[in-house]
Amino acid sequence: MTCSHYPINWLKIAKREQSQQTSSLWADEFVEKAGKKLSGLKRQLNEITSGGLPVALRKIRAVPIWILAFCFFVFIRLIKRIILVRFDFIIPSRIGHLLITPAIYLGHRQIGTNMPGQRYLDLFYLQRADAGFDHNWAANDFILKKIRKKMHFLPRFLLSRVAVINGKLGNTEHSIITKGLPCDIRDLDDVFCNTNPPLWFTTKEEAQGLEISSKMGLKEEKPFVCIYNRDNAYLAKVSPISNWDFYQYRNFPASDLLVVASTLIERGFDVVRMGSHVESKIKHLNPRIIEYCDSEFQSSFMDVFLSNRCTAFFGSDSGLTVIPEIFKKTVGICNTLPLSLLTTNYSKAIVLPKLLCEKATGRLLSIRESFEFEQKNSLDESIFASSEISYKFNSHEQLIDLVDETIARSQNTWVTTKDDEILQQRIWSHFDIDQIAARYNMTYHKTFRSTFSTLFLRKNKDWYLDPI
Repeated sequence: MTCSHYPINWLKIAKREQSQQTSSLWADEFVEKAGKKLSGLKRQLNEITSGGLPVALRKIRAVPIWILAFCFFVFIRLIKRIILVRFDFIIPSRIGHLLITPAIYLGHRQIGTNMPGQRYLDLFYLQRADAGFDHNWAANDFILKKIRKKMHFLPRFLLSRVAVINGKLGNTEHSIITKGLPCDIRDLDDVFCNTNPPLWFTTKEEAQGLEISSKMGLKEEKPFVCIYNRDNAYLAKVSPISNWDFYQYRNFPASDLLVVASTLIERGFDVVRMGSHVESKIKHLNPRIIEYCDSEFQSSFMDVFLSNRCTAFFGSDSGLTVIPEIFKKTVGICNTLPLSLLTTNYSKAIVLPKLLCEKATGRLLSIRESFEFEQKNSLDESIFASSEISYKFNSHEQLIDLVDETIARSQNTWVTTKDDEILQQRIWSHFDIDQIAARYNMTYHKTFRSTFSTLFLRKNKDWYLDPI
């Protein structure tokens, strides 16, 4: 009960209650953080208990590194007004990440976009993507060697810890990924198509590449096309502890490459079958089809050299196709799945997806139905094994059409009609950018630069010209 001659100070009461509430929230937050620290400490003790002395020694040896990383973090915070130090990691175990991410970064740096407005120093470290790989293992040693000459790398044991400390105590201004690069490996701004390639060859390397090419049977004046089909052999070889069968839906059989190779030979080209490890070779007797894969000539250097020297590149949507894209080569990409992740942002790509169909009747799903299926299902091989929907490899006719269009576009002899332009607009209108970006939790470019196989569009209007 309050005496009437003591007026109530509602403002003080409100402030006191707010203070108590804030203290309570702070206390709750403190307890939560303390709980997490205790939980982390308990986990560390459990690891030492189960791992014994070797684990204990390993953790003790890491203490000075963490101290050094913290000192480095404090240092870059102190000098940030003089020079901004930023850092990020590169994934070396996949060619796509190893090459595209640096290419986008170096492209932005070359033309001055997405760069800080002050003096800066960008540092990188190598970070594995899959458990089966070592952090420093590179899918292509030659590419990594060239990238190291253009970018500053520090040891992972130091810079990765600095990144962890910055994530807890710092801010995003020191992170390149949030300021200069997209969060995936898609070239959102068409940067590396309009800047100098991050890869180059010295005079000695050029001579070495030509010498090996000659031993392979390639003549310097004779045009050749590289062909490639994705299978699981490469990943099974370099990361045998993982089961890569769930990726089977992305592959297509090497036997289908024979019709591609035969068509190219008829058109006057030699053919080089690319890859480092393959499940099966092409069965043929033609000396103009060179099985470079799994041969004595195969190397990370020649993978790059041949991709640069070829007239065009024909294959599946996989990391290896990134190399000719960097060199601005025309690339024909067949048997792509899922449709939602079709290569759409490379202006010299001609793309053709696998088509989905009903197992019982063989009826092809329309493009609208295909997108609906992909939206409802996380694609892996087991989905197609258990559902009523399967996929069809591109037919030989479709492959031959794609070869002809790829070659014609690479030689600037392809003629696009007004009707073709309308068909391209119609097919890309089915791609809902926002829906795809949300489905795969990624940043997506806003324009479509690639070409959908024009000959396919002319012959298969019923597939995609349904009501939108």
